[in-house]
Amino acid sequence: MAREKMLHDEAAQNKRRKAERRDREMAKADLKEIMTTPTGRRFMYALLFDRLGLMDVYIPADSGIYRHEGARQKASDLAIELQTEHTEAYILMFSERLREKKYDQSAAPTEDQGDDSNA
Repeated sequence: MAREKMLHDEAAQNKRRKAERRDREMAKADLKEIMTTPTGRRFMYALLFDRLGLMDVYIPADSGIYRHEGARQKASDLAIELQTEHTEAYILMFSERLREKKYDQSAAPTEDQGDDSNA
């Protein structure tokens, strides 16, 4: 009876390990797919830096620092995975972001141009 339970537990553990491995491989493939498109890279940049605050500094005024630091840690883990597994796409994500910012800044009126809406 004890041997049957041990074999059953071992089979259940093997099944669980296979499912976890499959889930990791699927997540890895999904991330690769996301990083192959400009839209996916834009989404990933927004997730890491705008939503999860990877580079934000939180001034501890209350217990919100724990939530903030937890989100930053998840963002850090994801950024490390992107850097190691999808290096070229990660670099491309930043170069696209810099081009977008440069385009946004060139489209904005300068102080010399003024605001024509008051004319």
